[in-house]
Amino acid sequence: MILIRQNLYGQTFYETSWLSDGVRYTGLLVYYDDDDAIMRVNYKINSKYKVAEFSCYGEHFENDDLEGYLLDGRNAKVVYGSDGTGYSADNFIFINSGDTYSTPIHIDDQGLEKKSAEKYLIEVDYWKEISTDKFTESYVAGFFRKDEPLYATLLSYNLQNNQGSGTGPQLRITSFSYGGGQWAVAMSQTSGYTMQSWSTSSAFPRDWIREKWDDNYYITSITYGGGEWAVAMSQGTKYSTQSWKTDSAYPGTWIKEKWDDNYRITSIAYGGGEWAVVMNENTGIAMQSWSKTSYFPRDWIKEKWGDDYRITSMAFGGGEWAVVMSQSTGYTMQTWKMDSAYPQDWIKEKWDEGYHITSIAYGGGEWAVIMSQGTGYSLQTWKTSPSYPKDWINEKWNGGSGTQNNQPAQVVNSTLHLLLVTNTLISDIGPSCQVDKTNALNEFEIISGELGIPINKVVISDREFSKTSVRNALTNLNPKSNDIVVFIYSGHGYRWSNQNSKYPNIDLRYSNYQNVSENTSYNLSDIYNTIIDKGARLNIVIGDCCNSDIGISNRNGEASLASRKQHQGRVDKLRALFLESRGNLIAAAAKPYETSCGNSRDGGYFLTSFFAAISKETSRLNDNAPSWANIISHTINSANYKTLNLAGCDPQNGIYYSTIK
Repeated sequence: MILIRQNLYGQTFYETSWLSDGVRYTGLLVYYDDDDAIMRVNYKINSKYKVAEFSCYGEHFENDDLEGYLLDGRNAKVVYGSDGTGYSADNFIFINSGDTYSTPIHIDDQGLEKKSAEKYLIEVDYWKEISTDKFTESYVAGFFRKDEPLYATLLSYNLQNNQGSGTGPQLRITSFSYGGGQWAVAMSQTSGYTMQSWSTSSAFPRDWIREKWDDNYYITSITYGGGEWAVAMSQGTKYSTQSWKTDSAYPGTWIKEKWDDNYRITSIAYGGGEWAVVMNENTGIAMQSWSKTSYFPRDWIKEKWGDDYRITSMAFGGGEWAVVMSQSTGYTMQTWKMDSAYPQDWIKEKWDEGYHITSIAYGGGEWAVIMSQGTGYSLQTWKTSPSYPKDWINEKWNGGSGTQNNQPAQVVNSTLHLLLVTNTLISDIGPSCQVDKTNALNEFEIISGELGIPINKVVISDREFSKTSVRNALTNLNPKSNDIVVFIYSGHGYRWSNQNSKYPNIDLRYSNYQNVSENTSYNLSDIYNTIIDKGARLNIVIGDCCNSDIGISNRNGEASLASRKQHQGRVDKLRALFLESRGNLIAAAAKPYETSCGNSRDGGYFLTSFFAAISKETSRLNDNAPSWANIISHTINSANYKTLNLAGCDPQNGIYYSTIK
């Protein structure tokens, strides 16, 4: 059997079970990479149900002609059902038996500490990869409490929205308002909300909100118009606890008290002579500030933008604008428009620039529309209507077309240019580079397909592998200003003794009989500078190669247990990384005077870790906004972990420089 398979843009789930001292333990493993996995274990002692959690780290071992894989559990804790007792982290040992691994043997940390540890070894009953179809409410509740964010996230793999399953893009209400005799509703695809419900009523719907809380819904949008409160509530949020307040006066004192309790404002509205403010825990927002003035606070907003605040809520009431701004929203850029008419043409222009509507309000005879980059939305649409557009909302919930007034919901004018250079013929590491070539092509073809953008591939390998081919490919590269350029190199690398650049020279010889010279080498930083001079929006240059003195070219290592399959991630996160980011990234697998490692099964560890990092950042289980900084940090740390105790390879420490925002 294959022990670990690494998902593309997602994660893999495994279930196991064993019996120890008369107690049945069942574990659920959420796996991203060898140094990035967690396990939840449920069990019952004295009729009390408990769940423990610990981190898992995988590594290969060889000992007395025995070779295998250890999944090492660390830092265990009882997450619920604790009665003062702790939990000893579990470890799983897989023995290599030819091309497969055995059913693992279990031993916990307490057993490992015993002098006769072999007495505490137990073969687990089974170890199997499970499909997300298994994530029913009863199954997920066996490992997570309903108030934990992962509870709703795991259920989202199976739950349909509450208005029908639909076959098209399913959208969710993300902002709405009323003014000038009409409603304006914005709906977005892959907003993170799994199920959604709304209510309109003349009185604030207190009882309905409490009922929905019991079903794990949270208020995500609120407004007042036409004599009615409109409230949208959603499942699949990251919120843990929610509170709201209505008052004839703006509740500034109450807000401050809630801030002190780590709540943050997520919605405000005014209607029927009352302010309504909704606050939540676990929003991811760092600091907040609000302003309430008789005019729209343009100067205050610009000042706060300079401190990395972004507008997250706004409303007009009692002759005053109330605007809330927050740090750590994930929004990279933001802009607004005020107009007496709903600014539909301006919205379309901003869609083309990668912005999406994040707030709508009406006051003083003008619409105020806030649009942001870095939202994570993929499609967006809006509708204006004199009555609340419930039929239109139901249609979008059911997968109706994401368009409005014959305007495209989101037109992506971007091409992905992939330059892939792999030394597949060189005798020692050619098989490893061939795996890198296959993996990289698969990864970026799927990325372009998921994003709905064309891909322009230039692959240089086999006997075409030369500096001339690379130079010609760079010369012929002509990206447009909104395009993406990715350069991937897999092969040997080195540095000259008098070299100043910390980045390696890529070795463009497919045969060891060719001479090392300027004609067969290309410095990675020179390639990077050539590419960024082309003016594309996003440029990524990755070199998985050694950075050592000439003559050292060790890139062979133990086989990893990772492989790849279809994704279980979120396209909105992928979109944020590739379509809503701007800047340049150069990274190399090893710092000066270090080697890099890989093997003929998995390819280079740096590239393997890079794709695993994209997997984690785009995963449904990741509550945070996706970040290239996180990706490169995880890549470097994971490649280092894979090579710490690797026979034939010293630990490698990647280097990088990034301006991506």
